[in-house]
Amino acid sequence: MASIEDQIREHIISEFNASTDISDETRLIDTEVIDSLGIFLLVNFLQERFGVEVDPEEVTLDNFESVSAMAELVSGKRLAS
Repeated sequence: MASIEDQIREHIISEFNASTDISDETRLIDTEVIDSLGIFLLVNFLQERFGVEVDPEEVTLDNFESVSAMAELVSGKRLAS
């Protein structure tokens, strides 16, 4: 099974027409891969794909700045449940 990072990266490449060379640390907002609407689309994806609930106060630039940050958010939510 693909890692959380791989699944998030594949989704971003597919849904946002992102370059296939984005890394786990690519700053997605700074490089204009995603914008504020993209963050909300990613919230929906994370909730559906990984079965986690992303609270409104967790929708921050820090939590969505990179594939790695989103994977950490998902992992933390899974551990807490």
